[in-house]
Amino acid sequence: MLKVWLKEIACVAILGLAAFVAGTFLGLGLVFLSATLVLYLAWHLFNLILLQSWLSSRRSFRLPVSFGVWESVFDGLQAVQLRNRRRKRRLVRTISELRNAASQLPDAVVGLDEANRIEWFNYAAEKYLGLKPKQDRGREITKIIRDPNLQDELEGSGSGKTLELPSPANSAWILSLQVTRTRSKPSRRLIAAQNITSFYRLEEARRNFIADVSHELRTPLTVFRGYLEALQDADLRSTNWDRPLSEMGKQAERMQGLVEDLLTVSRLEMSEDKPPEDIVEVADLLADICGEAKALAKKTNHEIVMTAKASLRLRGDRRELRSAFSNLVFNAVNHTPNGTRVALCWDGDGEGASFTVSDNGMGIAARHLPHLTDRFYRAEASRSRSKGGTGLGLTIVKQVLDRYGAELRIESKPGRGSRFSCIFPGTAVDAQAEDDAEAPEVELPELEPDLARRRAAST
Repeated sequence: MLKVWLKEIACVAILGLAAFVAGTFLGLGLVFLSATLVLYLAWHLFNLILLQSWLSSRRSFRLPVSFGVWESVFDGLQAVQLRNRRRKRRLVRTISELRNAASQLPDAVVGLDEANRIEWFNYAAEKYLGLKPKQDRGREITKIIRDPNLQDELEGSGSGKTLELPSPANSAWILSLQVTRTRSKPSRRLIAAQNITSFYRLEEARRNFIADVSHELRTPLTVFRGYLEALQDADLRSTNWDRPLSEMGKQAERMQGLVEDLLTVSRLEMSEDKPPEDIVEVADLLADICGEAKALAKKTNHEIVMTAKASLRLRGDRRELRSAFSNLVFNAVNHTPNGTRVALCWDGDGEGASFTVSDNGMGIAARHLPHLTDRFYRAEASRSRSKGGTGLGLTIVKQVLDRYGAELRIESKPGRGSRFSCIFPGTAVDAQAEDDAEAPEVELPELEPDLARRRAAST
């Protein structure tokens, strides 16, 4: 480009000099020089007009033809235009290939603009969401899929939460739907929907199977334990039966606890109704659980203390809440060394409440924490089995809390103890404004250790 401008300057200088010399012979040197410069400026103005006209109309692919420095400018623009057109063709081809690939996906994909209007969708979206190419492009997706959870997700931050809802095209289909934001334009969203009807029915069949089998096992186990207790009470001549009968009794009790826990898990999974709005006196409930835990801990010298705000109550089902709270308390007693201190705390206000069970036991390694609520997961399998654990206690706790919109938080460090907290939202709390004091010292009932152990196993 520098050579072009040097050449242009040289040409202007030669023309100016020639005009000045020719005009000098006629006595009009400055006039000829001025006229030459005006013509040169007029030529530049003419080329600027051509360029501006081409930029405003863009009707012709070819740029204007000129010479000198303007020839270089127009050639450069021509090269840029060629590159842009090639890039545009590649981009259009890539987009077309992507859309063709998206159209062949088995899952429904819908692209939305800033106002949640449908821009494009694939063939699977026509099948599962009932979208029609000629009618639904440009329509708001919420007018087709009328679901309040989808509306909240679109109005929110687009966290990628998975929604399950019936298909608008066929109510017998269950769709798993997810809303995500595009990286280039966060105001635009993509909706991906997958048909999970077969998985949904399989999961439902699994839950029904577990519930049915567990229910059918209750009667034979009850009969078995009854005869076993009769044999244990009988005056057998041979003392060789003492140990086998005792071991059989422990395993029968453990199996019955497992059956009860499986039934509880199945009931919670299959329950689609919201918890009842009964007022639960949590302080009284915890006093009952704490009394049972103290009786259970007589042989292990656990120190169990409790503080509870009597004015703080919950709306819900007393049996479900008792199952969740007692599992946490009995776990703290059963899975910590002798002499461990276990503290129960019920606190909060009208904006929320928390039930915390903390201990100063041996703690839990960090790698186990994310899996503690998984079914049958045991951080220390041998210790849990020796204590009669089923591996379903924290699973039950998590499912109960999910029904109340509550959260289970687990904090633990090896050698420093553990803390399990149930965080309830304000919608589940019923606080009495007239009494914000802590609950008075409750006279805990005295229970025999065997009775406490049976209650703990049946929770």
